Amino acid sequence: MRLAVNGACGRMGREVIAAALSRGGLEIVGCWEHGAHPHLGRKPEGCDVAVSRQWEGAVPDVVVDFTSESGVLGLLDGLEKAGCGLVCGTTGLSAAAMARLQALAGKAPVFHAANMSTGVYVLGRVVQLAARLVGGEWDKEIIEIHHRRKADAPSGTALTLARLLREAAASELSEVCGRSGLCGPRKASELGIHAVRCGDVVGEHEVVLAGPAETLRLSHTALSRSVFAVGAVRAAEWLAGREPGLYGMADLFAGE
Repeated sequence: MRLAVNGACGRMGREVIAAALSRGGLEIVGCWEHGAHPHLGRKPEGCDVAVSRQWEGAVPDVVVDFTSESGVLGLLDGLEKAGCGLVCGTTGLSAAAMARLQALAGKAPVFHAANMSTGVYVLGRVVQLAARLVGGEWDKEIIEIHHRRKADAPSGTALTLARLLREAAASELSEVCGRSGLCGPRKASELGIHAVRCGDVVGEHEVVLAGPAETLRLSHTALSRSVFAVGAVRAAEWLAGREPGLYGMADLFAGE
């Protein structure tokens, strides 16, 4: 499989390259960056392919993207023309950007997930089961911690966990992002989401389910960005050659 990495010089781009190089059967044919990037022409560590602008060189089977909304949107026309797949782990996308991805999925295979680690997928499944079992009488809160450079809040993973909790809830839940001042007693319909930004924390997510006289805490800690990169490369291998469509982690694990 031929792979291109968009945002190859970023933190996640470098991790994806390292993960791809460690697996057999993959050929990196593109290390892409924007046109003014200072590392154009240089080779990433351990890679024989120099950093270039998008779509220079061989056409990949799949492009992996961990950049920004503008970085993702800049890929779409080329992806549509080439018909190759996209694995997108970029978070904080607007509704308009998601609509563009969905439109592309009508013409090419697109895999989108806020978090591609196995552990977070398992956490989501467990959270849904637990939420169904405890029912609407228990309060539900999400706490997420990330490094000080993260641009979006709440994290994409926290929002995914919130969606899973809403789907499992017996009654309607309304998201409340943080609390301050005289906000009054907690309403039963609230789903609290709390974002912490500090240091170099890769990513921590905790779901708190609190009932009468007992509390259940379900959590995941990422110790390295490599877990996201390995997940993205695995998704790319799975996506290559698929029919057009919008896929996610549930599709990746459907046969397991």
